[in-house]
Amino acid sequence: MCYIYIVDEKTIIIGNMNFKKLRYNLIMIGLVALVGCYLGMSFLLSQPAGTGDSGSNAGNSGVIVEPEPPEDDPNQEDPSEEIDVPVDPFELIAFSLDILNNGKGYESTFKSAVVNSAQTSVGTIPATQYMDGKVVRGTNSKGEKVSIEENYFYSFEGGAAAGSVANYFKGFYVNNSTGMTQVGITNDYNYKNQTFNLANASRNETITTEKALSEFKVLQGLDFPIKINANTVKIINNDTQGKTYREITVLYKNPSSLPKNYLDYYTCSGQMKDVVYQSLSITFKIHNKTGNIYSIKREESFRATAVNAPVVGSCPINSKATTVQTFANMNKTIALRDSL
Repeated sequence: MCYIYIVDEKTIIIGNMNFKKLRYNLIMIGLVALVGCYLGMSFLLSQPAGTGDSGSNAGNSGVIVEPEPPEDDPNQEDPSEEIDVPVDPFELIAFSLDILNNGKGYESTFKSAVVNSAQTSVGTIPATQYMDGKVVRGTNSKGEKVSIEENYFYSFEGGAAAGSVANYFKGFYVNNSTGMTQVGITNDYNYKNQTFNLANASRNETITTEKALSEFKVLQGLDFPIKINANTVKIINNDTQGKTYREITVLYKNPSSLPKNYLDYYTCSGQMKDVVYQSLSITFKIHNKTGNIYSIKREESFRATAVNAPVVGSCPINSKATTVQTFANMNKTIALRDSL
């Protein structure tokens, strides 16, 4: 999915989405919201017992359709005074991420799809995992700075692939003021309506944010460390023709040099090893007059080894992941509830 902070004027730390364990194959995170990214990302998740509401009548193409922003976005109204929005693409991304990370608050929604192909002795077994969700940052009733992350995992797989995908809810309530994070996981959820019930959750506890990061590696309401600068990425698209938005796409030059904790997300469960990124690109759509980010799209491809997968044992996996996070009410005061 994903989030982001500025290290210096040309170094940007991007966090976006949340990933987690796997059952013996890739399942969705990152984030990441992203950048953001928050950038958001693909996921390897272990699946709690139960199936949730996975549906049966949707396609399984792994295609994420990016919403088109309106020409006159009510959430990106013209500022009351002139803003000096940078022209240089790296400076503009840094400027926009600073608003995202240090502003009053924001709301965002995201969609992710990971198309996985397991290479087994009986042939290639495909499995596509979806995740929809939201990340919001603001203040609770006590005036504390908090973020709420909701992840709704679902799939349409049947047969042999059905046991390799996730269908459940996982959420985080991060309190930056107290340094504590509530973790909630349940099969009592509805991904279509984006509702969940923690009354009979398999997990519902509050732990230190440090411990949550140690376990889950990425929290979308916090920073996800991917450095963006002229040394780490190259700009492959810089569309300045739009009247309302500017679109910038960066490609990571050397995916193998991604931060260790980013890669550890996929291996921390002990059910996957040898994660090797083949490509990672990030597209920012930024409002020309305000510098506010409208969307962050992350596209990734990587390979790994599933460890001790049922029936087939260890086997190589190829994965292509797409995550789109859309933002609203940027740098606005957002009133949030006091828990998940």
